[in-house]
Amino acid sequence: MKNLFKQWIFPLLLALLTGVIAAANYTPGTWLIGWDNLNPEFNFPLAFERMLNGVWRADQGLGAVAGHSHMADLVPVAILWLGSLIVQPQFLRYGFYFACLVAGPQGLYKLISHVLRNEKRSELIAFMGSLFYLTNLGTVQHFIVPFEMFATGYAILPWLLWSGACYIDQNSKKKYILYLIFAVLSAPMAYAATLWYASFIGIALFFLLYKRGKTTLVLIGTLLAVNAYWIGPNLYFIKTHGQEVQESKINRLFSPEAFAKSQMFGNPLNTMALKNFLFDWQIMNPKTGQFEQVLQAWQDHLKNPVIAAFPYLIFALAVVGMVTSSRKPKLAALIPTTILAFGIILNGTWPIDRIFVSLETYLPIAKEALRFPFTKFSLLAMVGLSFYASLGIRAIGKFIVPTALAVSVYALVFFLPAFQGKLIHPALRIQIPNEYFQMFDFFARQPKNGLIAILPVHSFWGWTYYDWGYQGAGFLQFGIPQPILDRDYDRWSGYNEQYQKEMSYAVYSQNPQEVAAVLTKYNIRWILVDRAVMAPGQLESAVLTWRIPDILLQTGIVLPKKQFGEDIAVYEVIGQPYNKESIYNNIPLDSRERYVGETLGEFLFEATTSTPDAWGLAQTCGYTQTINEGSRTAIEGAMRYKSIDIPLCDYLSFPTLDHARSYIVEIESRNETGFPMQLCISNNLTSHCDLFEHLQDSKEFVMERFALLPLRDYGSGYTLNFNNFTIRGRTSVNHIRRITVYSLPYPNFAKASLSEQDNMYTNSQAFDPGWITWPARHHVLVNNWANGWTLEGNGKNIVVFFWPQLLEWIGFLLLPLPLVLLFGKKH
Repeated sequence: MKNLFKQWIFPLLLALLTGVIAAANYTPGTWLIGWDNLNPEFNFPLAFERMLNGVWRADQGLGAVAGHSHMADLVPVAILWLGSLIVQPQFLRYGFYFACLVAGPQGLYKLISHVLRNEKRSELIAFMGSLFYLTNLGTVQHFIVPFEMFATGYAILPWLLWSGACYIDQNSKKKYILYLIFAVLSAPMAYAATLWYASFIGIALFFLLYKRGKTTLVLIGTLLAVNAYWIGPNLYFIKTHGQEVQESKINRLFSPEAFAKSQMFGNPLNTMALKNFLFDWQIMNPKTGQFEQVLQAWQDHLKNPVIAAFPYLIFALAVVGMVTSSRKPKLAALIPTTILAFGIILNGTWPIDRIFVSLETYLPIAKEALRFPFTKFSLLAMVGLSFYASLGIRAIGKFIVPTALAVSVYALVFFLPAFQGKLIHPALRIQIPNEYFQMFDFFARQPKNGLIAILPVHSFWGWTYYDWGYQGAGFLQFGIPQPILDRDYDRWSGYNEQYQKEMSYAVYSQNPQEVAAVLTKYNIRWILVDRAVMAPGQLESAVLTWRIPDILLQTGIVLPKKQFGEDIAVYEVIGQPYNKESIYNNIPLDSRERYVGETLGEFLFEATTSTPDAWGLAQTCGYTQTINEGSRTAIEGAMRYKSIDIPLCDYLSFPTLDHARSYIVEIESRNETGFPMQLCISNNLTSHCDLFEHLQDSKEFVMERFALLPLRDYGSGYTLNFNNFTIRGRTSVNHIRRITVYSLPYPNFAKASLSEQDNMYTNSQAFDPGWITWPARHHVLVNNWANGWTLEGNGKNIVVFFWPQLLEWIGFLLLPLPLVLLFGKKH
């Protein structure tokens, strides 16, 4: 009885603690949704269909190769689907995260218990390690704005290490099957594959050091084999589209700032405490519409120096644990993995920061994948930290029981906000208006191949805010069977990004003919207009939802189809598509591209240091602090902007520029240090940012040109808004020497295409060389975005197939291979 008590008391105590936290972070009647949410519960059959044929994502706008490994979620989605037979759909995502919260500490308890199985008080030491795994700031950051792949890693990593260690020690089929199960369950970590790859390196390193031999190689090979179904497609994507992801506007503008924010926290003090970028990130409060710190409750809690000292106590214990266990190979096997993880998170500290600079030069795709190193390596760091902190408790000797009791109370006090419902942010526990589910039902009854345009198109960031509380990368795609043109898909396909540029220009030019041309060119069947979409901090006119219905009806090819409540309207496009085989790319609508037939027109305006009255009043952007008088100065014929810790804004206004004309804005600038200058050219009528760019980061003065195309909004006036962007702990210095505005004779833009072809077939999917036909046909670009094949002679019947899909299906065939080998070998 005593042994049974020792065996179960600590796992039950862990279950009780995590259960209380789960209950405190559950809001009945709400959905757990927002930020990077996955919601297969909106339509499970649809989710399964997309994952089983997941290499080409036909649902992502015009279609794209899967940049995220969606198919890796097959097993958890199947489990959730079964769970939907028992509980309400609203609880499924809550239940998933609560299960992960419970499972993670239990797995670490098993791992520590196993490696200390022959020692006294192994259960108490294991409990302390699992308690540390629960009550650290890494756990807080992975659950505050939850994303499935991180929660999966939190839950599965300890179990993988435990089951692998058991198999190495016992070489039994039972332990191997357990490991195989956890290897399969680890796949959702690969939704963004870098997390899985990072974890694989740490796991393999642990196994190789734990005990070298055949069993270790079997474990590593098994982990690769059961994940091959998504690894193959992911490697294909990296090879064929990795550069395209880096060059997408969202990533090109966001990634440098994201990496700098990560580096800001990549110092020893923050890394020891597992504090990273979310401690300086904002979220919109749905009740007030104002932005606040994501971790405000925890920041307030940490203002108490006694509370703030707890993470450093754990780190100190971990160091003691490493030192005292370094001579015992199995106890020391996790040390290299732990040091590697903490080392990479120290990306703002020499010499680690120099390594990342080299990556940017020689392997930019790796720099893009590791723009937030904390998210990829913190789970390994948390496992190692907790493991060795428990061994640090072990090193105390005869005082272990009172020490463990005191530290346990300290840990629970430290983690008090989690028990008060602050582990999962309340802003992500919201109600979804029923009109959205009515709209999902409507589209479920329509043909699945009808492309849907989403309006408004006021922002290119792919992050949407709704006035009823949602904020994040989107949720419509999980309930609508048809492909939708959502801005979040710009990252995965240049054709999606080009469509959004064209549609944004057409809508904000308020030109029905331009809108009709875009709808026709991209074979769009439906338009979804949602007046609940908002632009926080901007005027309502910037979203233009009040004008969009009139513009659509004036196209002559759009009719209202269905209304859901006051905000959601569905329109049907009744025009006919056209197919043209193009020999030139689209008319560029972005500043980094050149223009066919480009010439400059009439000189209109020039601003230099000799025209000081043209400039606005430099001030901090959205802050109340008084700026230093030297923040904007005229030096050597240029305006010099210097920002320390907070951004500095300036503007130039051109109130008389007629929107009916087109213009070229020339800006001569250089970047002395820090971030390059940000430019927003806003429309004075709508306050919408018609063009947003970063100026080049050249150390020498360079001239850049930006095009403003004609609008039919009968307005006038543009304002050039400059943001000398920086973050805390950084200084940015930029120089602007000259700004010149010319009129642009718009008819000089040219687009060339061949005449319409009758012997042409298109599958209305974004062009990709992976598409093949049988019999083989000449593959061409249609309408500057779609796949097309010439049909010669009488050969009108062809089969079209995306051959990289075979990589996923071949990977599925490898799934049973470990079991075949296991039961096929002789005893």
